[in-house]
Amino acid sequence: MASTGTFRNATGAFFEGLKATFSNLGTVLPLMLFMGMVAAGGDMLIYRSLGGDLSQDQGTLIKVVLAWTGFALAQEILLGPIVSAIAIYIGRLHSAGEPVRPYAALNFALGRYGRMFVPHMIAQLSIQIGLMLLMFPGMIYVSMYAFVDSVACLEQKVWPIDQSKKLTRARRGSIVLIYLPVALLVQVVAFAELWALEQGLFMLSAVFATVALLFFIVDVAFYKLYERRTAAVVAAAVATAAPDAALPIQ
Repeated sequence: MASTGTFRNATGAFFEGLKATFSNLGTVLPLMLFMGMVAAGGDMLIYRSLGGDLSQDQGTLIKVVLAWTGFALAQEILLGPIVSAIAIYIGRLHSAGEPVRPYAALNFALGRYGRMFVPHMIAQLSIQIGLMLLMFPGMIYVSMYAFVDSVACLEQKVWPIDQSKKLTRARRGSIVLIYLPVALLVQVVAFAELWALEQGLFMLSAVFATVALLFFIVDVAFYKLYERRTAAVVAAAVATAAPDAALPIQ
């Protein structure tokens, strides 16, 4: 069972992520709708090119699902760094009490795309393949790599994969408590995709945009955990250097 501190860290970060996201819908919603349309357009094209009828034989269904999975992974690798960077930007400015402007958020993300791409790709390939094979390995990777994007965005001269592993050691229970309920909920929402396919591109885009929004909130929550963790590391360093000025570490 999760400790009280772990549960408090998880719920606090999640609700901060929720508040930051819904306080900036002018920036978040267009991005989520775009991601939903890209996902829906790709899946609709795959669906129709492979027969357009999921009532066909099992072999066709497997081909469709595998193609969908590959397209979703490609979208995450190519566009995921931009979405994650905007989530970090929103979380950071929310903590500072500063307003978020869509153009500035996009500019922040594009400016960090190059240094985020490889670490993000490695982390997401590990997480997504782990989740596809079995939920447990995927959750292990999530717990280790939750801070990869924040490190890649905000820290220099460190390898984000290793730095994330180091920083998440004291927060892995909280990370799992944030991610697992959303991952399970998305599995339920995924069943709506089959229905939405028959309803058309608009409805399918809405389903995917909803899924993207859920994971965007998780991304902001992970940044909030990262922010707290790095603040604790700094406080610990101050306490070691000057015990009389020690700050409490949560």
